Amino acid sequence: MDEKTFTITARVDGFRRAGRAWTVAPRTVSGSEFSAGQWEALKSESMLAVTENVTPDAPKPPATKPSANKK
Repeated sequence: MDEKTFTITARVDGFRRAGRAWTVAPRTVSGSEFSAGQWEALKSESMLAVTENVTPDAPKPPATKPSANKK
């Protein structure tokens, strides 16, 4: 399973939350970079836009049919 990633954008450059300075340029971060408490603070902060990135599932290979052994 792939790890979740999030894109975080600040409303003003240099806004600080969870030990980081955020900018108006979108920044993608891994879900494992912050604790649950830090994620709550980031997601509830009105000065930040936090969106979860959705990665589509990889296509599954087509099912193979068993070959018939003819003798």
